[in-house]
Amino acid sequence: MPKGLEKGAPNALGLADCHIHTSNFSSDAVDTAETMVRAALKKGVSYLAITDHLDLKPDGSLPSRLNELPAYRRALTALKEKYRDQLELAAGIEIGFVPQHAARIAALLDGLAFDYIINSVHEVDGEDCYFPAYFQGKTKARAYCGYFEAVLASLDAPYPYHCVGHLGYVERRSPYPDPAAHYGEFAETLDAVLEKIIRKKKIIELNTNTYGGSFPWLPNAGILSRYKELGGERVAFGSDAHQKARIGDKYKEAAEFLKGMGFKGFTVISDGNEMLTDFDANI
Repeated sequence: MPKGLEKGAPNALGLADCHIHTSNFSSDAVDTAETMVRAALKKGVSYLAITDHLDLKPDGSLPSRLNELPAYRRALTALKEKYRDQLELAAGIEIGFVPQHAARIAALLDGLAFDYIINSVHEVDGEDCYFPAYFQGKTKARAYCGYFEAVLASLDAPYPYHCVGHLGYVERRSPYPDPAAHYGEFAETLDAVLEKIIRKKKIIELNTNTYGGSFPWLPNAGILSRYKELGGERVAFGSDAHQKARIGDKYKEAAEFLKGMGFKGFTVISDGNEMLTDFDANI
């Protein structure tokens, strides 16, 4: 286990990025898996989770670049072994939750034992919240409530997962004058989401890929503050990098922000165990 990562908390672990994509297996990524790993090493990354997209097509078929999950798992295992003395590489996956495919996803994952699984909501009622079609004819309240209700449903997914990805994804390409999902506007649904995350002992992701939005990360500060108030402790850092230049983006700012809120470190999953990084060591 490289660079002093040991069971117990906190640890003097360097930069830990728990959400990246590669062009080998994600159609929207730019750089190959090995290019991403080498770039991460140059940036001083100690822990890196490769989490390529598993978003099933409407007919339930696999995406073109991740069309054989055992082969994907084997490829990541080989990469882990190659770089095992230089950084800890987690073989991960990001699942796009849709209720009609949840059972099929559970069957596909059976026996693969991924190191790190992000459960995300991209699609609501057949439309990806990233694209204009999702918002067409909807008020902000309706569009956002639909998304948060889908996230709430995703927390009961019938497959294993560690982390809830980019909570507030609906904000990324929001067409409304004020795109922020203010806690007070959606308090009841957000409390249900956050309380269930805490109760299930899942990790919430701080995702810094906001596509140039007016906020630095997701969830926004108001939602993260409420998560802390409710007793939430587990936060992972994810750059959601689709190209090598974005690995670790805004990491220091995010660490300082969470430290100021009273969090003790970022949570990572190492060999099946939760580990807590040391913010001071990271910075």
